[in-house]
Amino acid sequence: MGVKFEDVLASFPPDRRAKIADGAARLEAEYLGFESLKGADLDSPEARAKFASLSEEYRAELLRLEADKLRRYARAMGGEVRITAEFPGSTVVLDD
Repeated sequence: MGVKFEDVLASFPPDRRAKIADGAARLEAEYLGFESLKGADLDSPEARAKFASLSEEYRAELLRLEADKLRRYARAMGGEVRITAEFPGSTVVLDD
């Protein structure tokens, strides 16, 4: 028979349980923030503010997932995606 998560969690010291609870609350807040962005007008100031409120790591992961999805669609249609960022004095091309 397996071990219950609650039993494992109860065996941790109080400070570690508090850290776990804080991390879980942060992840839940980020998830709910992402859920509220689905189908939203991403050009609205409210949507940009919600996106900006997510952690940098979470935003990067969301953008990577969206870029991967776009690449899969393009490949399925025989194309490819190349992202270009132009800065004063230089250009950066991101591709596979």
